[in-house]
Amino acid sequence: MKKIIYSISAIILVSVVFALPPTLHQFFGNVNYINGGGVENGIVVNAILNNVTTSTTTSGGKYGYSQLFIIEGGNDGDLVEFFIKNF
Repeated sequence: MKKIIYSISAIILVSVVFALPPTLHQFFGNVNYINGGGVENGIVVNAILNNVTTSTTTSGGKYGYSQLFIIEGGNDGDLVEFFIKNF
């Protein structure tokens, strides 16, 4: 009976170790025109990580503040590419 209890306990502990949440990254910043003025509200900001696109929009020339801009996944050294209005 003790062997069964120990085995069940070991399985539960191993399951807990492998139930880690995914890596999350938060980004925020400003989007300005070349002349220094902030862009209008609603401009789409896209971030691409490992061929997965995550999008948000600007508010007051900023993104990632009033609406958090969270990207899931990735590893050290992975490239995140940002695009504004498909540029």
